[in-house]
Amino acid sequence: MDHLAPNLPLSLDRRAGAPAYRQLARQVAALVRDGRLAPGDRLPGERELAASIGVARGTVQKAILELLRQGVVESVHGSGTYVAGLPPAESGPVRIAGVDCNPEALAGLARQVRGLPHATIDAVDLDALRDGARPAGSLAGYDLLLTTTTHDAELRRLVPALAERVLPTAVAPARGTVVEMARIPIGVAIGIVCRSERFRRIIEDNLAGLGHDVRDAGFLAEDTLVRDGAPTASGPSRLAAFLDGTAVVVVPPDSPLLAPPVVFREALAAFAAAGGRVVPFEYQMERGSLVHLEEAVERIRSRRPEREGRRADG
Repeated sequence: MDHLAPNLPLSLDRRAGAPAYRQLARQVAALVRDGRLAPGDRLPGERELAASIGVARGTVQKAILELLRQGVVESVHGSGTYVAGLPPAESGPVRIAGVDCNPEALAGLARQVRGLPHATIDAVDLDALRDGARPAGSLAGYDLLLTTTTHDAELRRLVPALAERVLPTAVAPARGTVVEMARIPIGVAIGIVCRSERFRRIIEDNLAGLGHDVRDAGFLAEDTLVRDGAPTASGPSRLAAFLDGTAVVVVPPDSPLLAPPVVFREALAAFAAAGGRVVPFEYQMERGSLVHLEEAVERIRSRRPEREGRRADG
């Protein structure tokens, strides 16, 4: 008699960049690896799984196809889907270098890559490659060189021996950022607090596209408030003066104004009491680029055992 798998503790993170079917496939594989699903266990039917998780049946079908490809499950015609065995053994993480001249954009790429399994990321300053402070050969240890489409061609020129590892990605304001920016009334006093002039221009371009006159937008460099992770001596007074008369302040998602040190809280509390808002501006990979990155990571991992096997045979 078939052993029907117990109710599976599967759920989706709707905020994650990974497609729903990939999340489900990973969770089932993890249950097999942990021994909570054993070879021969029959999975619930597609409709039952879809209803219990709250997704379309097509999402479950794609997850099962992914598990079939990995050899984690097998399909028996007219009977169902059964656990076949353990997922492939884990190999080391895919090493990614995020390359850009904009520290805020690099931080956004890093946040998304860290949400992927089997991948790590280090930030690389494109300006350091441009002026030779960082040799191109220092990137040879990375499996992928992730950059924005804006810098794709330039990065390939700077690292010609590694050009095939360059993966361009399209970036844009996150959906929540688009909504919050659209809520800023025309004509109010706007301020920007960030690390780089490049990110300031990205924010200003977005505001201008929404009809704001950015010529009067205030700007405060983040390093006048915080340096080496600690508030500067003049930081609290600089912040209070900057917020005075400002209605909305736009900041990157890792801004110290969103998780403020104690010395900034009085100025921010007065700002909020006067109706002021701090709006995080998150710049991230578009969904299609994130899926493309995931697929590239999986391709690299799937080739590794083959390469290692050839070395052992030799």
